[in-house]
Amino acid sequence: MVLADCSKCQVYLPKDKRVIEGRVELFPNEVIRLYFSDYQLSDGRLKTAVRFFDGQRGLVDMDCELVFRRNDYTQRGEPWIADCNMLGQKREALNKRGQVRVRASIEIWGKAEKHGDFPATIRDVSTGGVYISTIQPLSLYEMFAFRANFDGSERSYTARVVRGKRESSRYGYGCRFLKMSEQADAAVGAYVFKKMQEQRAQLL
Repeated sequence: MVLADCSKCQVYLPKDKRVIEGRVELFPNEVIRLYFSDYQLSDGRLKTAVRFFDGQRGLVDMDCELVFRRNDYTQRGEPWIADCNMLGQKREALNKRGQVRVRASIEIWGKAEKHGDFPATIRDVSTGGVYISTIQPLSLYEMFAFRANFDGSERSYTARVVRGKRESSRYGYGCRFLKMSEQADAAVGAYVFKKMQEQRAQLL
């Protein structure tokens, strides 16, 4: 079986251009069932990308066919259920050191431990960090805090500068996320996954 120890996933909804989170249950004979707390779903079939969070194999991206139906027996606030059929087109198996980066243009206001407040633009994002462009010179390994909206809600993040370069009148810095809350981590992951599917759709 492609999955070994998985209880969580993200599903890309191409019509709405959004990502929803689901709970995963694995059964014998490679039966996979997904459960959703999102109330804006409907009955039907959907072929789309699903990102599975597997404790043994990392992030596994698969093309899947989902069959949605109402969950009449839920006691966990999960009104929708989907039978998941993997289509055998494994896209990626990633861990935190093998991130996919996606382009971004997100304005933030950072607060650095040595250089104080500064404006910046996030130019790309991965599950492990961001690349920012700013007029403020920062020191290598300097930490800074910022707030950003990756999933519709503004959340707090902390990052450390790990590399930098001069960009004409600005500076570019590759930064690694430091310890994040579960909600912040999920928000970044959903943003990256959504952008990956949008970029892929443009190539089709």
